[in-house]
Amino acid sequence: MTLADGMNSPAWTAAGWTMVHLGWIGASIGLAFVAARRLLGAASPEARHGVAVAGLALWTASPFAAFGLLYRPMPDAKAADRVAVAATVGAAPMSLEVRPAIDRRPDIALDRREGPGTPGRPRFEGLVDWLPGVWLAGSLTTLGLLLAGVAGVERLRRSGVRVEDGPVADCCERLRESLGVARRVGVAACGRVVTPVLVGVVRPLILLPPAALSGWTMDQVEMALLHELAHLRRRDNLVALAQRLAEALLFFHPLTWWLSAWIGLERELCCDRLVVDRTGRRHAYAELLAGLAGAGPGAGRTALAMAEHPLTTRIRWILDKEERSMRLTLTEGIGLVLAAVLGGTLTLATYAVPPPKDAREAAGNASRQALRRMADEVAATPVSGKDEDGRGNTLVGIAKAQVKLGDRDGALATLRLLEGLSEGQMPKLGGKIDARAWHRVSSVVSSLEVRRDAGDVDGARAALKRIVHDFRVFDDKVVRGAYDKVTRLMDEGIVAKSEPQRQVSDEEAAYLAEASIALIDQAIALGETGLARNLIHRAVDAVGPPQGPTKAIIVGILGNYLVKAGDRADGRELLERSRRASVALKEPKARSAALSFLAQSQFEAGELDEPLALAGELPPEDMQRVYAGVLAGLADESNRGFWWDPAGMNIKIGSPWLRPKDRARARHVLPRIAAAVRATGDARTQARTLVSIVSLQARAGDVAGALATAESSPDLRRADFPGPSDGYYDALKPVAFALVASAMADAGDADSAASTFAKAEVLARAIGDEGQKIVAQIVIAEQEASSRRSAALAVAGEAIATALMQPEPRRSRALTMLAAVQIGVGDISAAERTIDAMRDNPGLEKARALSILVSHLEKEGDRAAARSAAGRALAMLEAKLPDAPEPPRNGVMTMQAIGRDTFLDFDKELPPPIAAHERKGWVERFRARSLDAPTVIRLAKELPAERRDAALTQIAGTLATSGDAAGAMDAARAIESPSTRMAAFSSLAYAIPLSRDDASSPSRR
Repeated sequence: MTLADGMNSPAWTAAGWTMVHLGWIGASIGLAFVAARRLLGAASPEARHGVAVAGLALWTASPFAAFGLLYRPMPDAKAADRVAVAATVGAAPMSLEVRPAIDRRPDIALDRREGPGTPGRPRFEGLVDWLPGVWLAGSLTTLGLLLAGVAGVERLRRSGVRVEDGPVADCCERLRESLGVARRVGVAACGRVVTPVLVGVVRPLILLPPAALSGWTMDQVEMALLHELAHLRRRDNLVALAQRLAEALLFFHPLTWWLSAWIGLERELCCDRLVVDRTGRRHAYAELLAGLAGAGPGAGRTALAMAEHPLTTRIRWILDKEERSMRLTLTEGIGLVLAAVLGGTLTLATYAVPPPKDAREAAGNASRQALRRMADEVAATPVSGKDEDGRGNTLVGIAKAQVKLGDRDGALATLRLLEGLSEGQMPKLGGKIDARAWHRVSSVVSSLEVRRDAGDVDGARAALKRIVHDFRVFDDKVVRGAYDKVTRLMDEGIVAKSEPQRQVSDEEAAYLAEASIALIDQAIALGETGLARNLIHRAVDAVGPPQGPTKAIIVGILGNYLVKAGDRADGRELLERSRRASVALKEPKARSAALSFLAQSQFEAGELDEPLALAGELPPEDMQRVYAGVLAGLADESNRGFWWDPAGMNIKIGSPWLRPKDRARARHVLPRIAAAVRATGDARTQARTLVSIVSLQARAGDVAGALATAESSPDLRRADFPGPSDGYYDALKPVAFALVASAMADAGDADSAASTFAKAEVLARAIGDEGQKIVAQIVIAEQEASSRRSAALAVAGEAIATALMQPEPRRSRALTMLAAVQIGVGDISAAERTIDAMRDNPGLEKARALSILVSHLEKEGDRAAARSAAGRALAMLEAKLPDAPEPPRNGVMTMQAIGRDTFLDFDKELPPPIAAHERKGWVERFRARSLDAPTVIRLAKELPAERRDAALTQIAGTLATSGDAAGAMDAARAIESPSTRMAAFSSLAYAIPLSRDDASSPSRR
């Protein structure tokens, strides 16, 4: 039978209509069990679990019942022939033999020769013909994922190291017997799990994370084992398998996932109840679950993990026996009905019109091909002996981009090219720091994380061990070389004779630390904690006593990693050693930097009292750096490097890249940090630190806490601090309220957001210092832009009126950022008026604003307007090119640290060499955006040799960002210097995934 015959069969048609009818059937069952759950709110978890399982069983049986009612077989061929003959010859009325065959023809299986507009033909029948194919494909896919999960669990089982004897095995056996579990249950340690997991149906095995055997108390181990054995006694593994099968059959309906989630929650509550009843340690068990909450992903849906979510609900139930989660309100119940009906309607509508070509997928394929070609070219690029070999790090950057694009096979192929470059070239460090050697090492170490993200965990572990073996970063020659040097100086009478200390220099210590910490970090991430501890101890021995700021910082960082690797006692001892050395430093800047790093290390090692106590004993300039270190340990800022834009005001209050690593921990510790900060006597430390705390609290979901912190922030006044400007003052408090208001808007609380934004605006208007007022209004307008367009434009308008009265360069720099707000909310005409008000000398501010405008126009698909704006900027800047020499290679403006916010005085003019350098970069970027790629590349090749490669690098990056991967590759290939070409390829690897996202957005289709 052909596929067409199958689609014409009554069974296929009945299956299609079954899928349609399951919309309202599922809604009815869902509403019934919503009501049942409400009535069972005070019942035991066991009773609720039974009802939930019954609901899933009823729902799973419903498609079979519906199909049985809808299916009508066609009459057999002989009966059909007899009917046709009787109708043709005008015979007597049909015999009783024939009539039943005709009556059994299904009502829904109408003659296929009828067209869509034939009277009596159901409107969506042509669409229903496709639904069984969707159902079958989705179910097979879900089953495939289930089988893959089962295979993954089996790999977990094989990767575990059995615990055959000892206290953990004895405890498991004792608990098994006490619970009456008949089957033998094994226990194993597995570095690939982060929470206790029960795997296996026939041969059950409890997998424990390595930390459970090295860092947990026996009480905690007992509670974990008891929880997993409770699953086994209740036969939850069988129920979970049935759930997965039901999900595969009815994957398309939201009721399936709601019932499955309800079963999962009640299952965990049943086991939690058994643990609490058996041990009586309610709070200790809740603390254990809370600790596992941030540990990471479990073993997947095919295994029963102790830390299954929602943990908050489980902990609340454990502590006060109150069950609040997943109780659907009447509104949500109605939403379930609407979701089911809408789901069926959307499914039909989806197949009514052929879907358009997926532009996102097409752009992604082009990007993946470009990256693969780039990797081949990088690997084939020859590098002379005098150039740094940047090919390794470039290949790692390409592999990272491939992982981001979902091309894992391509990423692994790129890493194989890296292995070919590094084979036989791993250095054995002997007392001389070889920069080229370190480039090779750093690229191979960085590749471990990429390999892990690409799914090759075993390959990453094997590569890590090869690196540790091949690259003897702790070779005794380093230490012995320093020892021999001191001995020689004593023999020559240059230094006093004494027992020489085998110590490395600060430069060697920094090099050793960079190499070792990279390896240690990867070892911990891969679960090789024993190897990590060994590397840490070798590094500590090589670095020697923490004398001086460099070694003090290194020892503190290594102490933090030792705690992460499971050796808390020795790790704390190293942190204490680092503290004593840091406090003893005499030079203020060195002491401040060392203490900031120490505070971050202490906090990341799980401490809070120590860094807060340390801050309280220090002068304000050191105190603020210590608090900044604590917040750095709590936050995950993707752009934490040097951040400088000479055309803007560099406002980083509440940095948009600042996010808490662990939201639960952030909500817990930030109020304590805020209380400690408020207890200090220095207003600047309080205000500048509290605004960062407000930002983190808001982004961690603690809006009420963020609001309280903003209220408690002191009113800092620039007028009270005469002298050079060193940061933000009056702007801090209104900005803090704007950050809270933005979080309220994101949470859907529009009324609270409006009132809090209004308070921020009032505070900003009351600022006397006009520079600070402009800063506050810029940030407020930026925060309002996403949810309050009109309000954002109004605040921006007020700030523009103030900015127009300011001296340069503050005037143009403020107008640049305000024009960006106007562009962001879509008021292009107002933005163009603001841009016109900017000065043309030196032109960087106007160039930046025009660049933002060009990007917006490109995203909106108005290429002509974008090229016109780019040409306007190009003409302005080209007229100013030959007015100053190039700056020194390391020439930068003086910057001062304000907590986590980098402050650049926006009232200072740029030195002419730096302005000229920036202007040349802008010229090439605008040229690439105003001309076609071949033309702009040809013009760049005609430039003088000293400018050619830099121009091509700028052009390549601009073309990649705008989505022209082919043109970007051509520009990068034209770069003569191999090292500069590698840097350009690295930039392209970063930009191509971003351009794919922009190119496939709806606004650009």
